Amino acid sequence: MTKAKAKPKAKPEEAPRAAAWFCAVWTGNGEPAVIVPADSLAAPPEAEGFLWVDVERPGPEDTARLRELFGFHPLALEDVLNDRGLPKQETYGGTLFTVMSALSGRDTADGTPVTVNVGLFLRERLLVTCHSRPLACVDEVRRMMSDRDLLDHHTPDYLYYLLLDGIIDEYLTRAEKLEAKIDDIEEEVFQPRFRRNSDPRRVIYETRRQLSRLGQLMLSKEETLRALVLRDYPQIKADTRTHLRDVLDHVLRARDHLTMMRELLTALMESHLSRLSMRLEESMKLLTIIGTIMLPLSFLTGIWGMNFKHLPGLDWPYSFPVLSGFMVALVAVMLAVFRRMRLF
Repeated sequence: MTKAKAKPKAKPEEAPRAAAWFCAVWTGNGEPAVIVPADSLAAPPEAEGFLWVDVERPGPEDTARLRELFGFHPLALEDVLNDRGLPKQETYGGTLFTVMSALSGRDTADGTPVTVNVGLFLRERLLVTCHSRPLACVDEVRRMMSDRDLLDHHTPDYLYYLLLDGIIDEYLTRAEKLEAKIDDIEEEVFQPRFRRNSDPRRVIYETRRQLSRLGQLMLSKEETLRALVLRDYPQIKADTRTHLRDVLDHVLRARDHLTMMRELLTALMESHLSRLSMRLEESMKLLTIIGTIMLPLSFLTGIWGMNFKHLPGLDWPYSFPVLSGFMVALVAVMLAVFRRMRLF
C-alpha cells in the first residue's frame, strides 16, 4: 500500500505588531521638543505646552486610551480603525477631525498605488495622528521636531499643515514619475528603440488606469483642503490657513496636469493605432505591387509551359533568352509606371 503524503505544515501566522506611540512636547518658547514615553501621558497632557501624539498601527486598546486621554468622539475613533474609509472632515466639539489618504509606498500587481488613511485630531494645543503603516511624510515631520525655530514660532496646527503638505507632495512625486513614464511611451510610439513592431498599448492602458486612480485620490484631497481653506475653524490660525491655501493650489494644478497627461495618453494611443494602420497599408501596397508584377509573368510562363507538341517558337534556339529578356523588360516598365504613379 502506498503511504499517504504528509500534508505540508501551515506557516504560522505572524502576530500583529504592537502599536508604536510617538509623543513630543514643546513649550513654544524656544526650547527643544521633549520626546516623552506614552505611559507618562496623563489627562489633560497638553495643559502646560503643545503636544503631538503619533500612533502607528493603532488597535482597539489604543483608541480606547486616546478616548480616555483626550475624550475623542467614538465615531472618529472608529474611522481611525477603518483603513478603507473615505476622506472626511468633521468637527466634534472643540476637535477638528480629518481623514486623508496617503500613499503607502506600495503598489498592487497592476501598478495601482496602495493608500493608507491618516486620521488627524487637531485642537488648539494638541495634534494626534493615527495611521496603520509607516509613512515617509510622518517620519519627515518627526525629524523636523528637532528644529528649534520651527517649534518656537508654530503651534500644532502648523504641524497639521506640514503633514497634509507632505501627503500631497508624495502624490505630486508620483505624478512626476508617471509623466516620465509617458515620455518613454511617446518615444516608443514615434521612435521605437527595440523593434519595429513594438506595441505599447498595454503600457498605455496601465498608465492611464494609474492616472485615473491618482486623479480620483486628488479629487478627494481637493474637497478636504477646500473645506479647510474656506471654512472658519478655530483650531487653524490665519497664517496656517494661508499655507493650506498654497497646498490647495498645488492640488488644483496637479489635477489639471493629470487631466492633460490622460489626454496625452489618448493622443499617443491614437497615434500608435494610426501608425499601425499606415504600416498595414504599406504592407498591402507592397503585396499588391508584387502580385501585379507576377501576374503577367505567370501568364507568359503558363502559355509556354503547356504540354503541347506544336507551339510557336518552341523549336527556336533563342526562344528562352528572348522570353526571359522580355519578362525582365516588362517588370522594369511596370516598376517605372508604379513609381510614376507614386505607389512606392
